[in-house]
Amino acid sequence: MVAPIAAAGGVEIDAEVIEKLAAYPTPTVSNVIEFFEVRPKDEGFLGAEIKALHPDHPPVVGFAATATLRSAAEPHANEKETSFARLLEMMQDLPEPRIAVFQDLDRPPRGGTVGECVATALSAFGARAVVTSGYARDIKEVGQRGFSFFARGISPSHGYGRTVDVMIPVELANQRISPGTLIHADVSGVIIVPREIAPWVAAALEDFERIEREYCASFDREGPKSDPWAIMETAHKKLAALQQKIVGMWKRGRRPDLNKTLLDW
Repeated sequence: MVAPIAAAGGVEIDAEVIEKLAAYPTPTVSNVIEFFEVRPKDEGFLGAEIKALHPDHPPVVGFAATATLRSAAEPHANEKETSFARLLEMMQDLPEPRIAVFQDLDRPPRGGTVGECVATALSAFGARAVVTSGYARDIKEVGQRGFSFFARGISPSHGYGRTVDVMIPVELANQRISPGTLIHADVSGVIIVPREIAPWVAAALEDFERIEREYCASFDREGPKSDPWAIMETAHKKLAALQQKIVGMWKRGRRPDLNKTLLDW
């Protein structure tokens, strides 16, 4: 069970919201977020350099437990280092589920700073995935555990792997992520879900996906005889109606029922 967490504006994110978000792919969630115009359309997602290393896994959703790491070169006497156990302790202050988000401070990264042992420990403390700007290893073993890695690449050795700092803001692929940030990730990439709109985003996903399915089905059915203008106009009207309804509910502070669609089908 996911304990509710107070978000911006007093919004609570509970198990139902998390489960609904996790039932849909990252591009669909990203599209619905755009309805609310709370950020520019070219922000809120990690760059293509961060890839899903377990592309067959379903989407994962969780609150960010952050840390900075290094693996290149032997640590020097005055270098800050924090025990990985400290991260495990501190991440318990976050609601479940959690996603570990690691910034690799090396330029470029060298060793695989996350592997099976790290994944096992994080999983024991409520994490479902790691997102890192560095490298990972033990890909097969981690995948068999149902845990997911999103990383820049793969390295067979951990090098001089160590944790530098924990539960601080980190920067990955041109995005700043703070502890507690709500993350959604799958084979298409990693996005940030603004917590203040999360329940309303979750509520609009089923309708949005249905509109897209109808759009594609129209072209599949009619082939070159399709009327693209009519198909696009129909989809645009339904999307506009969906946006008007869900954004209006959000602005009025009306909590949506996640078990019902928003449009009349």
